[in-house]
Amino acid sequence: MDNSAPMKNLNIQNKQADSLEQKFIAHVRQSDGAEQLLYDHLTGTAEISRALALKIGLPLSGELIGLVHDLGKYSAAFQEYIKECVIHDNYKELGLDEDEEAEILRRGKPTKGSVDHSTAGAIYLKEQFEKLGSSYLKAHTQQKIRRYEGATTGGYDVHLRGITS
Repeated sequence: MDNSAPMKNLNIQNKQADSLEQKFIAHVRQSDGAEQLLYDHLTGTAEISRALALKIGLPLSGELIGLVHDLGKYSAAFQEYIKECVIHDNYKELGLDEDEEAEILRRGKPTKGSVDHSTAGAIYLKEQFEKLGSSYLKAHTQQKIRRYEGATTGGYDVHLRGITS
């Protein structure tokens, strides 16, 4: 298996995000308002994490951690949070009337960290590893049972049939 470019087959988000109905934003630079798409952020972080983890012999683990570290930014709550932050920071340039500006100021800027985006990746990995572990344990147990079903080892054979039926 070629591990030199494993991210080529990822389908997190189409790179041509402008053609999608919704762009998922990871960051907006305050100095010029430039948006960093979430796809670019996650895959860029994955490349860096992979290179760093290579030093300890775990490049794929590093890459996976980079890919999921901000997975929660795909949530509607985070996308609304980032939109509200941008509106609050740039309301004077938006050409709003006084009432609209007053409403933005009344709402205030969302508090940094008010939307949990960082634990979603850990929860996703936990669920996947639990599924994997459960599948492995089931397959491993069934293989052992099949191996010993025909054995005539006294009560052992009867005991195995008892726990599988």
